[in-house]
Amino acid sequence: METTPHVQLPLLYTQQAQKELTVNEALSRIDVLLNTGARSQHIQNPPVEPMIGDVYIVAKTAAGLWSNQDGKIAYFNQLWRFIIPREGMTMWVMDQDKLITFDGNEWIDTLQVEASPPPGPTTLSGLTDCAVVLPQSNQLLSYNGSKWSNIAIASIRPMLGQMVEVLAGTIDVPVIQGYPLLLSVPIPIQLTQIAVQTKAGTASCLIKVNGVDIGLTIGSTSSLSTYTLAVNLQVGDRLALGVSATTNCEGLSFQITSVRGI
Repeated sequence: METTPHVQLPLLYTQQAQKELTVNEALSRIDVLLNTGARSQHIQNPPVEPMIGDVYIVAKTAAGLWSNQDGKIAYFNQLWRFIIPREGMTMWVMDQDKLITFDGNEWIDTLQVEASPPPGPTTLSGLTDCAVVLPQSNQLLSYNGSKWSNIAIASIRPMLGQMVEVLAGTIDVPVIQGYPLLLSVPIPIQLTQIAVQTKAGTASCLIKVNGVDIGLTIGSTSSLSTYTLAVNLQVGDRLALGVSATTNCEGLSFQITSVRGI
């Protein structure tokens, strides 16, 4: 008998006799799955006097009429029938008052699925040139791969309906009269702070908007230099960071802070 691919609902075939049997079986399986409640998941032997409509998750090493049906959804309709669970199926277990989810191999607590960490790194190992803003405490934290640096941003505390954002990075090679950072502004923002620092040597930086120097030249050394400004940029404006560095300049780090409405 042909069945549907997911929960094996029986399908009718041409000129089938007693179609009601197939249809009723399909409806019974749908009723079980829509119910989404199982009496237990720890019973190894089927109940002696089950009620029509009873649903269980067959426990491991089950015996009797449930033998070799471990982990399947068992339901009683004149006799015991079984549904093979699919990954992501979730059911309520009545004798434990909790949700369980089938992960593709076994039934586990749904809360365990929700608490699982997302894929990807869970530590700061290998992370460099990262910056985050803590507006509540007026702090800009910068991580260089080994430690966090604290930069005060008291002048850019956001107001209600505003968000502080930071663009940070490092230019690893010496740059002589170049523009290593060119941006097209996607939303209206206000530039509020620029911080630069080198690992070695010296450099000077200037900011241009739409090709026009805004009159801010920043001297950068191994000590952090921070500048406060208030420059409004509109959608499509082009922001450029120009750099003039000595030949021994290494690792020019920059942090550009802006405020936008939300």
